[in-house]
Amino acid sequence: MSRLKRTRKGISAIISGSIMFMIMLSVLSPLMFHVSNIDHLYDEVLIEQKEEDKYRSIESINIYSSSFHSGEDVTTDIINDGSLAVDITRMWVIPSNPDYQPQSFPQSEHLDPGSSITITDDSITNYVSTLRGSAYYLKVTSKRGNIFQAEFSLPASVPENYPYPLIIMGTSVLTGDGNNWELTLHVYNRDDVEFTVDWTMITSIFYDSGSKSRVTVVNEDLVFPPKQLWIADTIAFTTPASPDVLFVEFVAPNNCIIGTYYFLLLDTSTPQPDLTLSEVDIWYETPNKLNAEIYNNGDVATSNVLVEFYDGDPASGGTLIETDTVSLLGPGAHKTATIAWNPPSGIYDVHVIIDPDNTIDESNESNNQANTTILVT
Repeated sequence: MSRLKRTRKGISAIISGSIMFMIMLSVLSPLMFHVSNIDHLYDEVLIEQKEEDKYRSIESINIYSSSFHSGEDVTTDIINDGSLAVDITRMWVIPSNPDYQPQSFPQSEHLDPGSSITITDDSITNYVSTLRGSAYYLKVTSKRGNIFQAEFSLPASVPENYPYPLIIMGTSVLTGDGNNWELTLHVYNRDDVEFTVDWTMITSIFYDSGSKSRVTVVNEDLVFPPKQLWIADTIAFTTPASPDVLFVEFVAPNNCIIGTYYFLLLDTSTPQPDLTLSEVDIWYETPNKLNAEIYNNGDVATSNVLVEFYDGDPASGGTLIETDTVSLLGPGAHKTATIAWNPPSGIYDVHVIIDPDNTIDESNESNNQANTTILVT
């Protein structure tokens, strides 16, 4: 009897297990079908990728010329010599000289099979114009991810020990600030022969970023008679920011630089103190003190700073209460000027003036006065 019960229990377990398996299968079958679908889609993606790679391998373009002469634009000639249309998305200029960094320039050009195109890009011209004396690679990237490249040479640089015949005099006048500049050049031709300038380049140099940017190119022939001083008309130009140096170059028709000059624009002003306070720096301390915190935001120390306290605006008849003197105030330091004051209860408009006679030369003379309202009870 015991063995029969155990057999029946075994059969019941098998039947129950089968039923549970069928239930789980009915629940999981949509999920299993979904997973199967993902696998199928993934296979399709792989097939599409392989097809894309197949087309990518037959894409072909030829960069057959790139020129930069006498201040003209960089023009790049490209032909599609393949059997597939090509979309150009980006161009790279990669100098052979490691001192220069590669630069990338977005493009949007379409070439049908057998067609050609000439690309002129001001940004490429501006960059290539700074690479004098260095060859460079042009790389063209297509939408399919192909990269095509060619190497080109730049015009000859300045020959070694070339005797610059055109001397840009230190009396040349440069005016302006920030982004807008005007330049009047005084140039002396020290040679016995006449020189012709094909174009003039002005480069801005920024020490903080280590970069330089071509800001203007004057494309006009300038003739310099021998042994004479020549004064140019005013050249107006803008820069992307306030530069540290402006570098002027004269370029002859043979692409040799025959005159050069640096205008140093670094701040050479004498460091000065800057005395200041605000309304929150004036307060009354019971029972009989009136205080003002005086700040020196300048670069050098100053001493014997006179501070005046007024009841009311001195420009409108305010009354001088008392003065105090701050003996020494270093750069970035602050000290409290204090006077005795025991007025009747009331509301007072207190004005404080630092260095009222302007005996201290400051970088900012317009922030030496402040006022606040004080309640005395």
